[in-house]
Amino acid sequence: MQGLGSRPLIGREYVPRSLALKAVICISLLVASTSAALVVGKEWSFIGPFGLPDSRLSPVNRDPLQPFGGIFNASVESAPSELIPGGLAKRTLLSSDSQGVVHHSLGGALPAWLGWAVGEVTVDGRHEACLQVTCQGAVKEAYVDGREILLGSPQPTLRLAAGTWAVHLLLSGSAAVHFLFTAEAARCVASPQPMLLKMSAGSWETGPGKWTVGPKAYDLPDVIDGRLFSPLVAVRVQNRAAAWAKDVQLVVMPTPHVVGFEEAETDWEQPAVQSLAPGQAAVLYALISLVQEVSAADGCPLEVRLKLRYSGEDGSRFEELATLQLRCRKRKDSFQFLFLDVDGTPQMAAARLPIKACGQDSDVDDGSQGSRGAAAHGCPVLLSLHGMDVTASRAADCYKPKPYWVLAPHGRSTSAFFWQGPGDWSALASLEALSELSLAVFGSPWRASPRRLLVTGHSNGGYGAWSFAQLRPDRVLGMAPLAGMPVLAGGEAGFEGDPFLRAVMDASTLEYLSAAHSRSGSNMAGIPFLARTGADDATIAPWLTRRLYRLLCPTGALGGRSCTRGGQAGVVEVPGKGHWWWDTAKENDGGVMDDSQMRQHWKRALAGGAGRGDGEQTLPHRFEYSLWNPATSEGRGGLQPLSLQEQLTLALVWQVPFRLARLQVTRDQAELGADGGEGHETWRVATSNVRRLRLRPPGAVRALDLDGTRLDAEDLTRLARRGAFACREPSAKQPGREPPWVICRPPAAGCARTDDDTSCPLGENDTESDGEASREGHLKQPGSPPSCCDPIERVGPVDYGPMRRVFAKRFMCVVGTAGSDLEVQRHLLHYATLLANRWFQEGAGSTRVVLDRDLMDEKNEIRIAARTHNLILLGGPADNLLSSVLLLRHPGITWHADGRSSPVFEIGGCRLSLARNALVSLGPWSSGTAKCGDEHGERFVYAVIAGAGADGMRKAWRLFLDGAFVVNHWQHRTPEFVIGGETGSDNVVGAGFWGNRWEWQPDASYSPC
Repeated sequence: MQGLGSRPLIGREYVPRSLALKAVICISLLVASTSAALVVGKEWSFIGPFGLPDSRLSPVNRDPLQPFGGIFNASVESAPSELIPGGLAKRTLLSSDSQGVVHHSLGGALPAWLGWAVGEVTVDGRHEACLQVTCQGAVKEAYVDGREILLGSPQPTLRLAAGTWAVHLLLSGSAAVHFLFTAEAARCVASPQPMLLKMSAGSWETGPGKWTVGPKAYDLPDVIDGRLFSPLVAVRVQNRAAAWAKDVQLVVMPTPHVVGFEEAETDWEQPAVQSLAPGQAAVLYALISLVQEVSAADGCPLEVRLKLRYSGEDGSRFEELATLQLRCRKRKDSFQFLFLDVDGTPQMAAARLPIKACGQDSDVDDGSQGSRGAAAHGCPVLLSLHGMDVTASRAADCYKPKPYWVLAPHGRSTSAFFWQGPGDWSALASLEALSELSLAVFGSPWRASPRRLLVTGHSNGGYGAWSFAQLRPDRVLGMAPLAGMPVLAGGEAGFEGDPFLRAVMDASTLEYLSAAHSRSGSNMAGIPFLARTGADDATIAPWLTRRLYRLLCPTGALGGRSCTRGGQAGVVEVPGKGHWWWDTAKENDGGVMDDSQMRQHWKRALAGGAGRGDGEQTLPHRFEYSLWNPATSEGRGGLQPLSLQEQLTLALVWQVPFRLARLQVTRDQAELGADGGEGHETWRVATSNVRRLRLRPPGAVRALDLDGTRLDAEDLTRLARRGAFACREPSAKQPGREPPWVICRPPAAGCARTDDDTSCPLGENDTESDGEASREGHLKQPGSPPSCCDPIERVGPVDYGPMRRVFAKRFMCVVGTAGSDLEVQRHLLHYATLLANRWFQEGAGSTRVVLDRDLMDEKNEIRIAARTHNLILLGGPADNLLSSVLLLRHPGITWHADGRSSPVFEIGGCRLSLARNALVSLGPWSSGTAKCGDEHGERFVYAVIAGAGADGMRKAWRLFLDGAFVVNHWQHRTPEFVIGGETGSDNVVGAGFWGNRWEWQPDASYSPC
């Protein structure tokens, strides 16, 4: 983008007034040996207010001037608005006060609105300047020189040439326009400048000090009963310079009690040395250990000394030191620990030890049939999901010591992503970490079981508890959503366009929206349930808690409990209580989370699970399980759908993911063994829209009728082996006939899979794969595998979408440098840094920003450094070397010519061009080093963000982001691909989900032509 002197600014060509006639805020700036003045204009051009768009399909529509070409291209003096008398919002000049604050009354309270304020910043001199921008007040988005600025702290450094540059601020408010925009000088240094972020004192209520917006400056584990529960320390840094920082590493300096063990043998992954792009923020961690067990007499808190090392692009070395302290906690206290989350960054959770040992000495879940009971014999875990603006430590401190573990995940932030997407994945990761760490630190009698859960949460955490239980009921012994709701406010979106396009976009949220559908309650049939709220709750209305109960009752989920008679309801409204209370009947009785009623509920839930003698929940005689996305749905009764089935359309076989699938199970009458011991069961299972199914039912199940295909004990034993599953292949020749189920064995271990060859020969003992069912309906295994056994097919949770799943593993942002347009390259690096910093700010996460040329070798193959990550590719085939390799192989996208000289592509028979259309898409890729015996293999996904020129990339960027980090938003309402254009609903002209082989799927896509 050029300066304002050559850019239309809302209705006219903007010509800056003489600086001598204008009130300005000046900051002297030293650049090399030449000084330059950084000037922020006092005048702002405001257009608005405009009513919020009815459609929330895409964040592109947040620009109220989009119908007129968008704020960056608008050439109108006014635009229609229902919030202005006369229906026309005109451009208004506003001025800031001496502190730079802009305040303008709109004449009274209005509905929520959007508007744009446009100003300027001038670099007065002959040389470029660097600045850091801060926005406060009603600012929702900010752009300088067309580059989006991350709101809050920390800020990257912007480099601007001499001249006048546009500042665009998207505002939102009610009664008035109120904001502050400041720009501070920064040094355009050639050397990197990583610095440890500082932290305020904080308090128990808010946790250790935080940024006004963003994560804490560091996370530390506690020493519990003299032992270090987790060996991680994490700090947050930012490269404040305009140069790359290389070889960035956090090193532990030894003290009398705490040392690092970089050279020691450990199961923990050693942190990798990395680079930081200019302005990039990141989380660094190091491994520590105690010299020996410590006590209060040893001088708690314990000192930890850290050294931050990094180098410049010229090889010069730098260091920065920091000293932190570890708390020492007693066994009866809550404590914090760190673990590596799905993206490889350290995250924090809080926990409480059981008051006594509650596990077994030999609890190992090897994944075989019957081992689920052994895993369940570990200590139960009360999983408590916090509400908005609550820390994990505060949540854990709400409980008194118990005969089982208490775990309070932080969920990556005090909003926990509302226990969707990254927050949900983080809760699961914290459970697995607690299980491993409790075993390693305290031994098997204290091991926490991730499959014996009492699930609860308050407020938004109440919604999270409901969602968690309906996705993973096999883990849940009892549940109690408190002041919760079946669906978050704002989950429903208005819509102005094609209803089928809305259906496709909304399908990306169904895994977390499914609780709004009454039949989803059947997923939780038989689980002890209590929904509770304060009768005077003015924050979340009590009727939402009543709705949870109403959704469960018709499904039979509450077992024999009557839904039409009083006195037995699973819903309680506590008289005289609001949204939160510390004391229910008497002082310090546990209050909303842990009073006598809650303790009795958990006691009954555990007694019911122990009634089977294996510590698991008691399954109802009949139960169902419904799902939309195998990536997050774990099934019921040991039956887990791995992929969804094919539909037959016009005698052709189409793969249809993200359509409702269902299991319906009937447990036949058990027959007692000859010695009167454990009975044997036969299950009858009816499936709908299920293609692949993992079967690991309880050990009492000796036979299973699967849609008419008989599985005997021997079949179930085969299916219990790691990587085995059943599948069925519909026949296009017999579309009305239900196909038989067959057993698929994983290929032999030790066989390397490559990008070009995803099939491996069967091992010596793995010759069974599929064949036809016998006339009696029994399973046979001779013959070659059917296509549904092919390892090239997708399987949840490894490589299923939607778009947000690219964040569900370690990922790196790959910046394209292949194009000749230097302005586009600058934008690509800016977007990558912006994404990294948003992930840092909102999710306390960290990612690597890498140039594409650094990931390609001399043979034009992807280097090993990228082969353990999901990838976010900035730029299409013409701009990004990895896109030119991976995107051109995508089965659902055909590129004409080589995709570089002619950026024309075809999806679903529609010929499109990046010159007019932005493209955001998921795609598959493999590391090429997987062992075929691994059911998941080293399989990853990439997300490409492609558009032509700076404007096209801006549009693609907005399509990709789609509310991924917006508070109280359904996470990332984006399917597996989206095509942007100048027309269509919110400029989305095509969208959809790829098939099970990543092919075009007409039944799950909206066609752009």
